[in-house]
Amino acid sequence: MLHSIEEAILDLQQGKFVIVVDDEDRENEGDLICAASNITPAMVNFAITNAKGLMCVSIDQAKADFLRLPAMTAVNTDIKGTAFTISIDYKHRGCTTGISAYDRAVTLNSLLDPETTADSYTRPGHVFPLVAKDGGVLTRDGHTEASLDLAKLAGLGAAAVLIEIIKPNGEMARLRDLLAMSKQWNMKIISIADLIEYRKSNPKFPVQNFEVTYANPTTSFEKTESVQLPTKNGEFEMIVYKDLHTADEYTVIYKNSAPLEAGKDLKVRLHSSCVTGDIFGSHKCDCGEQLDIALQHIEKEGNGMIIYLPQEGRGIGLFNKMKAYKLQQEGFDTLEANNKLGFEGDLREYDFAATILKDMGITRIQLMTNNLDKVEQLTKLGIIVSARTPILVPANSHNESYMATKEAKMNHTFKTL
Repeated sequence: MLHSIEEAILDLQQGKFVIVVDDEDRENEGDLICAASNITPAMVNFAITNAKGLMCVSIDQAKADFLRLPAMTAVNTDIKGTAFTISIDYKHRGCTTGISAYDRAVTLNSLLDPETTADSYTRPGHVFPLVAKDGGVLTRDGHTEASLDLAKLAGLGAAAVLIEIIKPNGEMARLRDLLAMSKQWNMKIISIADLIEYRKSNPKFPVQNFEVTYANPTTSFEKTESVQLPTKNGEFEMIVYKDLHTADEYTVIYKNSAPLEAGKDLKVRLHSSCVTGDIFGSHKCDCGEQLDIALQHIEKEGNGMIIYLPQEGRGIGLFNKMKAYKLQQEGFDTLEANNKLGFEGDLREYDFAATILKDMGITRIQLMTNNLDKVEQLTKLGIIVSARTPILVPANSHNESYMATKEAKMNHTFKTL
């Protein structure tokens, strides 16, 4: 059973998605739709994970002209005449490559920011604007026009996000599937045909002079309460932070049962996840041993902290790390292997670690690390590193080349600051 247009408008105003289906004689498909002003990184992540289609944003011709967004192709041979412009990424507010849920949410929000200009974007990018026909669904009965009409009717500005809904088996979702998804996702579902009738019976259509309340994708995290964590290395407390921009989870393990020594700052280790070393005890690296030493030191001192970072393989992930291991078996060192796979030697950034420290009221630390890049990055992020303590692990026959490469090529040192 389909919902009313009024119900869909109300949900859009509340920052929700709605499902919009077209006629079975047209594409016979459904799109997730929301106002661009309301979309958040979490919503982007939900859409690309569950709907699986191409995320686009509908705008009017005036906006495309103002932002100097030309048509993607001079001759449009698309069977439905979908009016793609050149794709874009927003340059500001912490955007990096443009593909993350955070970057796409910011780019989508920016289309309704009065400060945005044509120079605010790089081209091509990862957000795909579509130009709606003047007159909306009364001129063209497509999802592009439907999404823009709905955003205007909701008073949320002339830009709307839309993404096709694909079934888990890769086929397009049809009406029966979409009705089931509507129930599963607790979303309103409407038809373009009903929207056309609504427009005809409500000829007074809003123009773009509304005040827009934007979503706030800069809200960066949520966190759990602290819980007790008894381990082989001692008794600790644990908190998990979730980065709302990326959905990555960061584990904080700490102890504060003893006061800090006078004039000394809290000892902190930033430890990148290592499945092979931390879990399976691999001898190919020194990660697991460094983690144990840091925990044992914190237990002995009675205070200290480890921030466990989701940065497997220095940021390339476990799958690519296995490829790098294979190359190392063929004679490449750890840096060369990453480079051969198309990656920089170290992709890790510590912005969120600095965010966690500041949230916990910590701006001065003693850093337990052999990696001078961590010192440099944290300093730039406003964390004062008053001292650095190396974590020394004897090399073995399996990792001596790896450890030598880190010292010779990767800004690691095994001397105290």
